[in-house]
Amino acid sequence: MEKIFIDKITVPETAIPQFTERLNYNTTFLERQPGLVKNTHYQRTDERGNLIIITVAVWENDEAVENAKAAVQEDYQRQGINLAETLKAWGVTMDRGLYEEREK
Repeated sequence: MEKIFIDKITVPETAIPQFTERLNYNTTFLERQPGLVKNTHYQRTDERGNLIIITVAVWENDEAVENAKAAVQEDYQRQGINLAETLKAWGVTMDRGLYEEREK
């Protein structure tokens, strides 16, 4: 069964350039991972100039999700990036969840 990773990310106006660069890198990295079915981003700007992004990554199954998570963590370690600390420093907030399509 497909697994859908959905993130709602709020990026302060001051952090948009750095965040966008990281998002573009991560998107390219994820698109090279086995088991990714589809990766889509939606965005808008709120009344305060913050960027609101929804990312939707559809994976073939749990194994593909776990393998991708491991690959991402290895890549962050290789680059010396602590993502949680980086996002906190930028003032970025994220609501993340792993979903399945609802049966009718």
